[in-house]
Amino acid sequence: MKIISFSDSLKQESIKIFKPVQYIYLSVVNYKMDTANIRARIINTTTGKTEEIIPNISVLKLAEIASRNEGFFVKKIGTTTVSGAVLPTAVDLKGEYCIMLHPSMSVGLSNDRYMEIDILDLQKPTPTSGSYTATMDVYGLENHKIDNDFAMKYRKFYMAAGELQKSFTVGDNEDLILPNDNTLSEVQLYYARGGYAPVYMFPELCMMQRMKNDVCCVDVLNDLGVASTSVTNGFVNIVDVDVEGVDTINVKRASGASSYEFFMLDMSADTASK
Repeated sequence: MKIISFSDSLKQESIKIFKPVQYIYLSVVNYKMDTANIRARIINTTTGKTEEIIPNISVLKLAEIASRNEGFFVKKIGTTTVSGAVLPTAVDLKGEYCIMLHPSMSVGLSNDRYMEIDILDLQKPTPTSGSYTATMDVYGLENHKIDNDFAMKYRKFYMAAGELQKSFTVGDNEDLILPNDNTLSEVQLYYARGGYAPVYMFPELCMMQRMKNDVCCVDVLNDLGVASTSVTNGFVNIVDVDVEGVDTINVKRASGASSYEFFMLDMSADTASK
């Protein structure tokens, strides 16, 4: 189902979705998506409650989460000419990105309980000559099964600059999503029922992603989409860790010159109310 189409705008706010959907699908032409973010919330007009489910997170990271285990997202990049404009190599001439809202069903939405999304921080680079149009089509991918009570939640966590070690409570979350950043030294998991607390160092986390996912992203390097295809294996922007049953995590960094942001996913209605 198509939700909205727009062109040349660097942000689109308060996009409303009233029908049940499982994924948001972005079909992008000529936007650079490296800095693009999405924010999403569910608004219940009956109760007056607004529930944030995606707190301003990178589109590329969200697309990679949706591709985990199977599937991939697409970036068609390269220098080409569109309507007389020569576009720089940084432009995503074609991009296909999905954002997961529920792992197995559509999120129950209606006129009384609807979703509102913001697409922010888009870039339209200046062409080397001429002019061109950047466009985005936003779709909602539906599933015949509907969950009227639960939607996935993406929750942010932070370490301040200079902070090299910190423990975090996992709570209702089942997945830990860390940036692909080699300043990360290791993560230790402490399970709620005790027992051994495994430690994963950054190279091990990277290897785990390769074992978990074969193809993550396909970059098509020409404007015909038939040649010079580059396939990225395993991961690009994130490494993720299953933390179901984990009580706390301990994150250690090798260096802490800047702040460190990561997030966890609440993916199961079974624990959402605990």
